[in-house]
Amino acid sequence: MGKLKVFSLNCHGYNIGIECYLDRYRDCDVILLQEAWLSHCTAVKLDYFSDTFTIFHSSSMEEKIKPGLLPGRPFGGTAILIRKELSRCCYRVITDNPRVTCTP
Repeated sequence: MGKLKVFSLNCHGYNIGIECYLDRYRDCDVILLQEAWLSHCTAVKLDYFSDTFTIFHSSSMEEKIKPGLLPGRPFGGTAILIRKELSRCCYRVITDNPRVTCTP
């Protein structure tokens, strides 16, 4: 087995600019994203990045957006993007903490 390429980024919000920046790292095996600021509904944006990755996402914003309005700035949200060839060996670990995304 060769070396595993891992990239980690604090997004300060996942948007088209971040997606363009991540284009430079499509050759990585694992991409770790923090502060994605995506809810479960908007996490579909991660699917548009590449069809060669399996995506695991957690949102800590769900309780905040339940009333329908988001008071203040968005916050939190993590994602792990794993190259599909490697993701066959991975599964999501349930942590009961919306601020954590975990795969073994």
